Parts: sequence; C-alpha cells; structure tokens
Amino acid sequence: MFKAFRSFNTNVKVFTGVAGALVGVQALSVYNPIYLENLKSVLVDNSIDPFPTKLSNYSMLGHGVRSVTFIGFKVYGAAIYVKDSDKSKVKSIVSERGFEKLEDVEESTELISKICDSVDFKVRICPVRNTDFNHLRDGFVKSILSNPLSKNNAAVGAGLDELRTLFKGFKGSVPKNHILLLQTDKGKLTFTYENTKTGEIKVLGTVNEPLVSKLLLISYLSSRKPLSEPLRKSCVEGIKNL
Repeated sequence: MFKAFRSFNTNVKVFTGVAGALVGVQALSVYNPIYLENLKSVLVDNSIDPFPTKLSNYSMLGHGVRSVTFIGFKVYGAAIYVKDSDKSKVKSIVSERGFEKLEDVEESTELISKICDSVDFKVRICPVRNTDFNHLRDGFVKSILSNPLSKNNAAVGAGLDELRTLFKGFKGSVPKNHILLLQTDKGKLTFTYENTKTGEIKVLGTVNEPLVSKLLLISYLSSRKPLSEPLRKSCVEGIKNL
C-alpha cells in the first residue's frame, strides 16, 4: 500500500527563464513524495507513471519536477540515479569537503564537478506533457550554455556539436509519459529513448566530450540556479543518506 514520507517546503528564488521546453524557471516548493510497494517505486508526479527506485545496478539518489512558473505548467519529472559501486566514492568526496558545501553556490559547483570525474550516473526524464526531440535538444544545449564554465570553451562547443548531431536523426514528438534516459560512463554521455506504450527502445547516440555530461549534472545538482530545486534538494538528502 501507499506509504507517505514527510517532506519539506522551501522558498526558491525566481530566475529569468529562457526559451525551450526544458528551460525556464523552476518550481517554488518541494512536494510530498509517495513511495509505492515497499519503496520499489516513487510517485514523482500524479500525471506520469511512478519511477523505479532501482535501475539495474543504479539506485535513485533523488527526484523532482521541472516546472516553468512564469507560464504556469510542469515540464517533466526527473530522477537521478547513482551507480551502486560508486556510492562510497560520492560519500567520501562529500565527507572530505563537508556536506554543507552542497548548499554553497561556488563550492557546490566544484564539488559536483569533482564527483563527476569518478562517478557514473543515470538521469531519467519523463515529460508530463507532449514535447518533441527538438525541444529536448534545445533545452540541454541552453542548460549547458547557461553555465559560466562553458564560456569561451572550445571543448564545450565541440561537445555541443556532438549533441546536436546526435539528435539530428530523431524527429517528431516525444509524448507524455515516454522516457529519455541519460547515462554517463567515464564522462561519456549516452541518450536512450523509450516508447513506454510499445516498449521500443532506441539509442540516440553518445556524446564523447566529458564536459557535456559534467555541465548537465552540475545544472541539476549544484546550488547555482538549478534546473529543478526540488530535484536538487532531494538529491542532497540522498547524498547525505548514502
């Protein structure tokens, strides 16, 4: 049966949004997560299917909803998973520098960057409304470019070219409740699309430039204008509980 966990609410600053379905101002509060069937899945949002707490040898670190508040709608549910064999690395790196650094704008960016150097993650994204591959691509690109670390960086530019090329072969809609999975492997970032109605899975391709995966994870996990504050807060709690 359902088991509700007590959560917390927090006020979040509203930042100026940018165009694209994945880019905008994020939600203002953290909702109450509902865990299902002995913690095997979690209800991220009522409009989409529950997310599994495990993906093979990866465990959910945290979850949340990405929202665009200035036009008043949710964009997607998301969860970040950490490789089970890398959990001790995350705990060691964060413990060495201090858990409080996860809440500091500058320190959290450096800390997440350090973690990404040796830890593999999966990011599971599920749209709460119909979107398309172009919006997904544009959202990832703009999220990366919004990071100050991307400025005047030739490697980032080359990585974004890889990302754009990867999406060229995929046109059309990405319906609500379908899945886009991002998986890191020693810095490389592989994109996989799942049609949840037919069960068909397509590998879009892999971006080899490690700065692309690093900057995306920083945009989710650092305190500098996170793409989803509820997701970031949930992941911080997950890190503390490793």
